[in-house]
Amino acid sequence: MSDGTTQDVESTEDAPQQEINPALAKQLLELKCTQLESTNTQLTQDLTESQTSLEAALKDLYKYRSPCQRCGHDAGEVLKADPEALKSYFAGVISGTNFSKEYIMGAGDNTLKLVFTNLSTDESEHVARLEYACGIAKKEGTDESLYSALDLARISVIAHLTTIQTETVVSILECETIVDVIALYKELLGSRPNAVTSYIHRCNTAYAHLNNLLFEASLDEDFWKGAGLS
Repeated sequence: MSDGTTQDVESTEDAPQQEINPALAKQLLELKCTQLESTNTQLTQDLTESQTSLEAALKDLYKYRSPCQRCGHDAGEVLKADPEALKSYFAGVISGTNFSKEYIMGAGDNTLKLVFTNLSTDESEHVARLEYACGIAKKEGTDESLYSALDLARISVIAHLTTIQTETVVSILECETIVDVIALYKELLGSRPNAVTSYIHRCNTAYAHLNNLLFEASLDEDFWKGAGLS
């Protein structure tokens, strides 16, 4: 005597399988493809609209942006590094030397030559301590004048400017306090025309931005190929 389960299995195995209609299957497949294409088109359209809205929002945001207090950089400015700077920077990365860039104002005998150089680790840490000291002075109210955008810019200029004309600028490591930085800054630039000082600050800002671009480029493991060093 057999149970019901055995009979069900036997009846299922004996049942004829339903044949698949190729024409119907093709129609169903085409319908599914059409639905997927429609969905993809809608998603693409939604993505495009979102990107357009984001770009418009960023433009509106840039209308009200304020430049960086430290370097004066305009966040909406598109920056590019020239190929020669890339080669020089990457050569320095490989050889372990600091990257320098020369800026020249004027022509012929009436020129102003400036050289800006990357900081060593010791110099970078010293600059961080000076900036931190500015913040503490501001917080404690010991001297409001010690913490301003101008003083932070002065620290950056003195730290990176290594040569002005043929004169070598004293290392930032020689400045133990922000007061020393301001004194050196005024000694170096105090008697110069304001236009010259403004130009020096602009060059320092450009150099800082260039360094950021070069550093980002150096994160690519194949950076040396684009720099023509292969």
